[in-house]
Amino acid sequence: GDQNNEPIGCTMEAKICPDGSAVGRVGPSCEFAECQRADVDSGAPRGEEGWEDSKAYELRIGETASFHNVNITPRSVQDSRCATGVTCVWAGEVRVTMLAEQNGVMNSATLLEKIDRWEIFGVYVDVESVMPYPQSDAQTAQRDYIVRVRASK
Repeated sequence: GDQNNEPIGCTMEAKICPDGSAVGRVGPSCEFAECQRADVDSGAPRGEEGWEDSKAYELRIGETASFHNVNITPRSVQDSRCATGVTCVWAGEVRVTMLAEQNGVMNSATLLEKIDRWEIFGVYVDVESVMPYPQSDAQTAQRDYIVRVRASK
């Protein structure tokens, strides 16, 4: 893409933590600061991240997971993350084009890792991580990516 060489200021959004406190974005990559972990267990059985029904899948490009009769397939990765060992002004980002299919009906969307949540056929799809992280001396082939996808309902 076209990246200019000015450092970017982090936006002023805040994320509300489970305990009700808020954290802001921090440099250098403008990711949200970590929430303080609550020491007290509420005792209520909850799905991961508060979802009643949530499952993570590690999928290669073209592999399909089925969640509540929705088939979810990562189709391609666009990776502009700053490679390990390289100094970049911009941390970059990684996007995954996802395909969802139910009863022969297909839909696709491109999701930004850790940011975008896709609501499709009554489920939510998030891209939690994309491995491997880019190395300065190697180009990752599409077939070598592993996409961690979370489906929730």
